[in-house]
Amino acid sequence: MEFVERRETHKVEKETGASAPPKKGGASAARSTETERLQKELRRLSSVRREEEIEVERKREEKRRHWMQTKKMNAAFPRKKHPARCPLRLQETENSREHD
Repeated sequence: MEFVERRETHKVEKETGASAPPKKGGASAARSTETERLQKELRRLSSVRREEEIEVERKREEKRRHWMQTKKMNAAFPRKKHPARCPLRLQETENSREHD
């Protein structure tokens, strides 16, 4: 396309002696505006996708942080075992029954 525009400019220079801008219009102009519109749309979609990826990554990091905090809390404060399931407690209750 550029080559055609240069040829037209060259013809105008020969005829008039002054440099004139190439003619814009017709199918090539419609195609270029369509291309520009599509490029803008592509940039917009890619930026939206990037934002979504960032949001997903942020949520994933938040979940991981919460999991780590929970893990630390469980390590610091282990759950109390149910007395019926604890073998030591069972021995204590059996011993106390024997004494009664």
